Amino acid sequence: MTTSTNAKALINRLTIDQIIQCNVHAGRASWVLNTRPKALAEMMLRDEGQQPAQIPFVGFYESSISDAFEYGLSYALSYYKYDADDCELTAAELEDCAQDCTISAADAAEIARAWVARYEDYLTDAANDLADENNQQDQIRLHFATYNTEAGRRGFWPWGDEEKPIAHIAKADLRRLRKLAAQAPAGYHEDIERVVDFAEYVRKRFTPVAGWAPFYSADVRDWGSLSSWSAAQVGVLLDFICPACRLTEYGLDDRISECIQELAGAALADLIEARKAA
Repeated sequence: MTTSTNAKALINRLTIDQIIQCNVHAGRASWVLNTRPKALAEMMLRDEGQQPAQIPFVGFYESSISDAFEYGLSYALSYYKYDADDCELTAAELEDCAQDCTISAADAAEIARAWVARYEDYLTDAANDLADENNQQDQIRLHFATYNTEAGRRGFWPWGDEEKPIAHIAKADLRRLRKLAAQAPAGYHEDIERVVDFAEYVRKRFTPVAGWAPFYSADVRDWGSLSSWSAAQVGVLLDFICPACRLTEYGLDDRISECIQELAGAALADLIEARKAA
């Protein structure tokens, strides 16, 4: 498989989606250790003008997402205990069901998909704030690819390749974002110890410290061409353009809380029905 034409003859979009989705089922090995599926996927994405990106994400461990799930669970439990007319379980049995209720793999993927769908609005607004009036854009589109559902069970690690949702973003959008990052004023990003430009932001994030040796160079000039960046490196760019404080200030997690609470209620309902049928 030496040419783009041959690649297109051998694999199609569905195959690539399956390659990327294998990360969900096989965990770390498929994305980190097995380089051939990743290489095939990235080759096909290059042909389609797309590139994979890690989307900044709060994760499921002691986060706003887990808080929203617990709130939804508490609300649903209260309903079954005090308002439901046809519930056959005792209060103690309902409490047991609630204790067993956790964010499932399917729910984690659904929440990650909802997060990506909302995040693109924040990214678009942030980019337009950096751009001049002649470089505005209606929408940056992010196409959800996958979330490694094992990640939620281990917690969120900021630089883990499988702990964040993966989405596809147009290369044209990436080139625009990279240019905006290079032109951003030094005081733009304030989420770390002192205000920095993008090059200094990368240096601060990837400078080795005791007990931690980053995989990527702290000098963004060593990262090569933008089209060669990994999903993690693209994620660093997105994180700079749209800082975490912006997500918090404008409440991205609040915008998906209803989705999370509905999933919590459905999860509890399923456990209750299983308990009644046992």
